[in-house]
Amino acid sequence: MNLKINGSSLRKNTKNKFWWLKLGVTIVVTNILFFLLFSSPDSKVNEPRTPQGWVEFQVKAELLTPFQKGKKIIILNRKSQIFLTGMLEENSKEPDGRITVQVKDEDASKLIRYDMWEIIPDLKNFTLPKKIKGAVHEIRY
Repeated sequence: MNLKINGSSLRKNTKNKFWWLKLGVTIVVTNILFFLLFSSPDSKVNEPRTPQGWVEFQVKAELLTPFQKGKKIIILNRKSQIFLTGMLEENSKEPDGRITVQVKDEDASKLIRYDMWEIIPDLKNFTLPKKIKGAVHEIRY
């Protein structure tokens, strides 16, 4: 008679142990799942700041678009009829109004050569008006 009581109590204890084991595994798995879902992207490996073939420049320019880091822009010089494509990188807090931009390596020399730049948003079909050589006269009747 003692064996029946011991056997039945042993069966109840193993069911209880398996239940605690399942609960523990479930808690661990859900914690791992929530960590993967809600972990910050800062913990991931940082990509290089500037893509290959691009350089960063600080340009003294008038910003004619809202500042957003990584936004595609057109850097325009109306006087010399030049425009370059680039990306906004950083807005300087200095009073001289310098803005850090990323441009292609081959276009970087133009930023040094000219001054009085304007920064506008990236427009699909942006073109500059052609310069008219010679005298332009309007005849009115």
